[in-house]
Amino acid sequence: MPWLILICCNNQMRHKKVKNIFCNMDISLVAYLLMFNGMYDVFCSVLLIFQGNGPHKALFAYPPDDPAVIRFMGYWIFTYGWIRLLCGLLWSNDPILKYFAVSSFLIECMGFEYELYKSQAMSRKAVAFVSALCIVIILFIQAKYYNF
Repeated sequence: MPWLILICCNNQMRHKKVKNIFCNMDISLVAYLLMFNGMYDVFCSVLLIFQGNGPHKALFAYPPDDPAVIRFMGYWIFTYGWIRLLCGLLWSNDPILKYFAVSSFLIECMGFEYELYKSQAMSRKAVAFVSALCIVIILFIQAKYYNF
């Protein structure tokens, strides 16, 4: 995302509000992490919705026969990806943005763990990786917010 900030800080930009938002923000590592993860999730969700394939499909041990299940997973991934992308773009150590970001990772982790427990259709290793990564990111956001 640094290229976007450089483009927006160009003196020839016509929209002063957008210029002020991007040029004056203090982008931390948490903001970059949220923006990258949000963009990744939105991209993967578009693949699931329109092509029925993508990296998140590897979470299934037994891929479902019904393409609607894959599309609904894409819609779900799109929602929390969009939340993370916006939280990353607007990050300013605001407690509300922190709660939205942390809750999106917590809901993702709990959703995949519950599906693994309930249906056994998910790959145990893939869900363990996603859950561990979500918990590490939650701890990282908490640590950066409280300046640890």
